[in-house]
Amino acid sequence: MNPDIVEAVATYAGGTRINVSRLCREQSISRNTFYALVHRFRDEGASAFTARSTRPNASRTATTPEVHEAIVRVRKELDDEGLDNGPISIRWRLQDQDLDPVPSRSTIYRVLTDHGLIIAEPRKKPRTRRSFEFSEPNGCWQIDGLEHYLADGTTVCILQILDDHSRLDVCSFAARAETSADAWTALQRAMNGYGIPPTCSPTTASRSPANDAVPWQRSNATSPPSARRPSPPPSTTRRPAARTNAPTKPCANGSPRNPPPTL
Repeated sequence: MNPDIVEAVATYAGGTRINVSRLCREQSISRNTFYALVHRFRDEGASAFTARSTRPNASRTATTPEVHEAIVRVRKELDDEGLDNGPISIRWRLQDQDLDPVPSRSTIYRVLTDHGLIIAEPRKKPRTRRSFEFSEPNGCWQIDGLEHYLADGTTVCILQILDDHSRLDVCSFAARAETSADAWTALQRAMNGYGIPPTCSPTTASRSPANDAVPWQRSNATSPPSARRPSPPPSTTRRPAARTNAPTKPCANGSPRNPPPTL
């Protein structure tokens, strides 16, 4: 506690008059708090300034000992029967036994942990997933197809194109199947409304460093991707042909033998 407040409380409790209003204003405390410290100091001495818990003496929402006992008992019953005895199964059994109120799954888990009936296994904790998000809006689109069944049983495919940065639905197209022609039609509709993106990713489920977005040239964006097969990049270095001393003797038909292929 602030030493100035401690000194002022001890001085006032000893009978010396001080300006309480100015002290409370300077120390940002209320007059009720000051006088409560004075009465506590007179009764308890220096221990009056020890920090105390602000927890209430009673809580209406606290789990009763009867509920604790019921949870532990049901867990043992399910274990003896060879059934699953996790929080969900325990809650179902308590509902069948007309326990009122029925504790939640988190409350049951907390009670089991407090009684030492659950051992934490950090290895079972799910791994955090990395979120792949493009750095700028309209820089990369994701296209994916979802099968949908109509009322008459007909199967259709809903092609959806999303912006990888803002998650904006730039196009939703209903097609008979997930074909390249229908996918290109959906892309053309999206590009008519939002322009041509630099890159496009085939699906959101297969995003990985090994399957990254594929860029295309804006000048060739008017033709489908199947017609824009990029040529292999020219080789910058040429390996010298391997030397061979194989003879080229004539064969039976008079033609020379083919020399071994060069590497």
